[in-house]
This record gives sequence, C-alpha cells and structure tokens, in this order.
Amino acid sequence: NGFIWLPLFFAHKINDPVALQYTFYAFCIFCLAASSIYTLNDLIDCKSDRKHPVKKNRPIAKGILNPVEACSIFLILMLIACTLSAIILSYKFFIIIVGYIILNIFYSVYLKNLAIIDIFCIATGFVLRVTAGANAADVPVSRWIIIMTFLFAILIALGKRRNDLMIAESS
Repeated sequence: NGFIWLPLFFAHKINDPVALQYTFYAFCIFCLAASSIYTLNDLIDCKSDRKHPVKKNRPIAKGILNPVEACSIFLILMLIACTLSAIILSYKFFIIIVGYIILNIFYSVYLKNLAIIDIFCIATGFVLRVTAGANAADVPVSRWIIIMTFLFAILIALGKRRNDLMIAESS
C-alpha cells in the first residue's frame, strides 16, 4: 500500500498538508480493503494452507479464527473501506476501491490459479494503488509511473511465484 504515496512524491507535493492528509486517508482505506481481501483469500485457501510449512500458522488455517468469523471480518472491513472512500474521498477513489475489491475477489476465487493471469492481476493491484494515490492527492498520474509500477509489480509477482515453486519442490 506504500505505492499510494508515489504520486504525491513525484508531483513534489510531499510538503502539501492537504495532499498529505488525503493520501493518508487513501492509505488507510487501502489497508482496510487489502486486509479484507487477505482474510477472504485465507478463508478460501485454509485447507491447502494447513499443509504449507509457513501458511499453516495463519489464524484460519490454525483454527484460531473460524470461517464464520473470517467471513464477518472480510465483510466488515470491505464495507468500512467502501463507506470511508465514498464519504471522505472522491467518487473516482470509491470506484478504484470497488474495482480493487472486485478484481481481488475474482483473483482469490479463480484467477490466481491461472498462470500469467495471476501475475497481471497482482500488477494491476499495484497500479490501482498508484492511481488511487494520485486521485487522493489530486495530482496527475503520468504514463511512466503507471508503466514502471506495472513492470516492477510483475517482477515482484514473478519472484514470489518462483519462491512458491521452490518451497513446493523442497517439500
């Protein structure tokens, strides 16, 4: 979610108190939205996570959090993120948050199982963060920051997938 701050930095508005305030709101709202998605993803993956050497310690996989509680947390965090984005920030920001949530619901349910598509979904999530940050700070977002963010996120996602494969091979 730190990518939300990039447009503010590159627009040289890091000292603008209003832009800082709204970017902070955007950051917090994206943290809520991302947390809701992580909860949903862990809920969907809890059976396979129980067999994973590291993921088995996640609250749902470990049984600390039951599925009903996890589903409630997902819904509450998602609703708070959407409500705050509509009340505090702009309509465009609200659309970005809703788009992020919808993309990641599809990702968690189905798209993460499609090679290459999963990497593009992850990269799109980073681009949505940059776009949201620009919208919150009311600064223009250049094509270059979008392209570089997308490419950097693809690199991160490929590295993560490689690491997942190495862990799977060693098990």
